[in-house]
Amino acid sequence: MILLDGDRMLQNEALRVGEHCLRWWSNAAALAAPGAPVHLVGVAGPVARALATWTQPAYARAELVDRAPLRMPPTVRVASVEGHARSVDTLLAELREAVPDLDPLAVLGPVDTSTGPDTPTSRALVRFDYAHGRAVADALRAGVIADALRARKSTKEKGPRPRNTLRVRLDLPEPDL
Repeated sequence: MILLDGDRMLQNEALRVGEHCLRWWSNAAALAAPGAPVHLVGVAGPVARALATWTQPAYARAELVDRAPLRMPPTVRVASVEGHARSVDTLLAELREAVPDLDPLAVLGPVDTSTGPDTPTSRALVRFDYAHGRAVADALRAGVIADALRARKSTKEKGPRPRNTLRVRLDLPEPDL
């Protein structure tokens, strides 16, 4: 079996590209006849070494060790918070109050994601340890509900009801940095 274009596959801009390629190539190699040679063309480095020596668990452990100082998945959990800029800022402030022992560098952002001048939107990533998972998830859920209630109350005096656009996603496998 010959595995081609491995170098192109590794050029993908994803956090877990090495893991994905190793899984794809290992699955393909497992389909080869027993004793058949498997050749990975044009790839060198730790991914190719893990495939050649069939040491995928060692590669996974090394990746985990490399990601720990960066505080990126899977060493930590990640939540994405998107919506109206004011709502995102309020939610992040409420999160800090609800989970005071959250790492000071846990929040990446918020960054402006506005597509027009009418509605300022933003996005933030929250990285947190597995031990804080329940507290962070509860605080984010409560923040989304509080934002929806604030939006409903503020529209009683005003005209049409604005759409609640605050969105929270937990455990992103590929956080869009």
